[in-house]
Amino acid sequence: MVGDVTEDWGWRFDGIVETQQKGTGLRLYLIFGARRAVVRDVQGIQFILWAPNACRVSIVGDWNSWDPEQDLMTKDLWTSIWRGFVPGLDLGAVYQYSILTKHQQVLRKSDPFGFYFRLRPETASVVADPFQYEWKDHNWMAERRVGSPMVIYEVHLGSWKQQGKL
Repeated sequence: MVGDVTEDWGWRFDGIVETQQKGTGLRLYLIFGARRAVVRDVQGIQFILWAPNACRVSIVGDWNSWDPEQDLMTKDLWTSIWRGFVPGLDLGAVYQYSILTKHQQVLRKSDPFGFYFRLRPETASVVADPFQYEWKDHNWMAERRVGSPMVIYEVHLGSWKQQGKL
């Protein structure tokens, strides 16, 4: 491991963790996850993850041969939010978080705030810009009644089964 992986930069995320824990952070997707960024005039991808029980987190992907020692993230001392930046990376990059647990177990996890993912059986996240997607529901949006209640039913057919009949 190279360098210190903890920093005191909690002022920037003041209140974020509380809104996430309470379930009131309706725009956390604008903060967490992977997105384009420019750091010291270098373009790349910034990664932000909340992992309070992790001892170490790194970003792994094709660009670093999935090596957890290459792109270490730094942990904010106050919020346990991890931040990392990979210069030169762009949209379409495939990645996961490599997390070292307090039990010294290394886990690879997809991004809980990822916008795009590889198809199963793979579990990696893909850097994507959600604002570039072109929605194709213009007609439905124009015709919908704003403010009208919407009801969604989910039915498990097996729970309605009668003695072997469906």
